[in-house]
Amino acid sequence: MLSEPALADIAAAGWTLQTDLPGGHSGLMASMVELGGSSCYWTSDGGDVPFWYGQVAMDESTWNAKRAELTAAGYIESDEPFTATLLGARWGDDNPALVNRDGVTFYVSQPSYLASVAGLQ
Repeated sequence: MLSEPALADIAAAGWTLQTDLPGGHSGLMASMVELGGSSCYWTSDGGDVPFWYGQVAMDESTWNAKRAELTAAGYIESDEPFTATLLGARWGDDNPALVNRDGVTFYVSQPSYLASVAGLQ
């Protein structure tokens, strides 16, 4: 799901992969799992969560409905780091971002992490 350089950076930082998803601050990742998607996150030695990742297959009509729902909830559309990125409000260290490409919606906890997603390379 992530590029090899991103995985190497995560390993070098000493982050630990977690798969028991607590849902993220908005529950968005939990809802993606309910739709059949996958999710995970990495924690640092102190237990902080530095990186959330999720993905789920979404056809165009499902994505359009989700995008409308998120926009109504305050997400804004940006072309950074990718065209049609949806950015959520910053919450603590999290600044959620989503992109839908080729029928897959990708979620990360920081917009810059989208560059680490293999499906967006």
